[in-house]
Amino acid sequence: MRQAEALDRFKPGLGDVCMVLAFTGLRWEELVAVPTAQVDVDAQCITIDRTANKSGGRRDVRDDLKTHAAERVVGIPDIAMPAVRRLLEKERAGLKRTEGAGFSRLVNGDRGGYLGYATWRRYLNPAAGFTAAHVDGMARHTAHELRHVCASLLIASGASDVQVAAQMGHSRVETTKNIYGHLFAQDRQSIAGAMNDALSRLYVLDDEDDAGNSEAA
Repeated sequence: MRQAEALDRFKPGLGDVCMVLAFTGLRWEELVAVPTAQVDVDAQCITIDRTANKSGGRRDVRDDLKTHAAERVVGIPDIAMPAVRRLLEKERAGLKRTEGAGFSRLVNGDRGGYLGYATWRRYLNPAAGFTAAHVDGMARHTAHELRHVCASLLIASGASDVQVAAQMGHSRVETTKNIYGHLFAQDRQSIAGAMNDALSRLYVLDDEDDAGNSEAA
């Protein structure tokens, strides 16, 4: 969130892109290809069925994704919804300004074309410098690293490996385990610790009850 705020200082609107990446786990080439028609604000989800890659100076839009798992419906948590709404409002304003030309996606370039990753890279270092003095350190996540942020938050919230794989678009659960298995292990440890604490409290209550009954006797 600090990175999003910093990006907006140097490139207004780029912070919203940061928020959507961080809390949906989308790949850059997926996010910049999403048509507005595939964003369901009421259901808080995005349908992913295409990518937009840049190769040889040209934008290659593909609607035949590599795996069936890549075609998916991605949930949008509440924290990212304001960013999604602002991006949609920006798209509508762009459509009006250009009389319906160019603006048709959730994320658009300044002139209505695709937003290139070079734009992200251009503003990443200035934004990182702006956050450098913060007590928690510099915030400088690439788009791919923000994808990992999302997966980490999903795991910490208790999502299963199957659920994480579905959100991230992995074709095999084993891929998810290979990348994030250590985080699942940490989560299991925290759950076990929480259970141990709860059981300890129960034992204390049982002991107090026994002591009270003894005194009453």
